[in-house]
Amino acid sequence: MLAYRVSIAYYASINQPMECKMITKSKQAWEVGQAVNVGFLKDLTVVAKVATPRDFAPDAYVLANKTATQLYNFVPHNGIEKVSLL
Repeated sequence: MLAYRVSIAYYASINQPMECKMITKSKQAWEVGQAVNVGFLKDLTVVAKVATPRDFAPDAYVLANKTATQLYNFVPHNGIEKVSLL
């Protein structure tokens, strides 16, 4: 009977619309336009938030340096990667 209740609760939770949960427990403001530090890279500006619902990965952020000459893609717990500007 308990397994039946758990499966119903699980099914109900899957079929609910998912909320976009960005970084919430941080001393930095992860809002568009705010400056953040990621590892040894300091004063990066948050350019955009990229929600990734239903893929079970953290949401991504697009970051730029002070002079906006370099873009980075940051996914919490997965790392940061440099994006080439064409």
